[in-house]
Amino acid sequence: MLERRSDQVQLALIAAMSLAGVWVCLWLPPGARMPFHFDATGTPNGWAEPVMRVFMMPTLAAMLWGLQAYLSRIDPRGDNLLRSGAAVGTIWTAMAMFLAVL
Repeated sequence: MLERRSDQVQLALIAAMSLAGVWVCLWLPPGARMPFHFDATGTPNGWAEPVMRVFMMPTLAAMLWGLQAYLSRIDPRGDNLLRSGAAVGTIWTAMAMFLAVL
């Protein structure tokens, strides 16, 4: 499953995001809450536990990686995805990079 370069890059990004999340959680004081949602003026109006907030993007990236791994099997025209594997891998890697930046 990890024979493609895009899979390796995506898993490296997911691991880096997860390690960064662990580092952030270790440095936050106990009972800290992080802003989660902001109104139109930029004032926070939604709060969340740090674990949920910090690990949301790595979890989403891992779910997208899992979807990518099985999409060619559940798609009726999955052979088209396999034929254009390099382009599809680039798109999924770009999505993982976007989530890492967020």
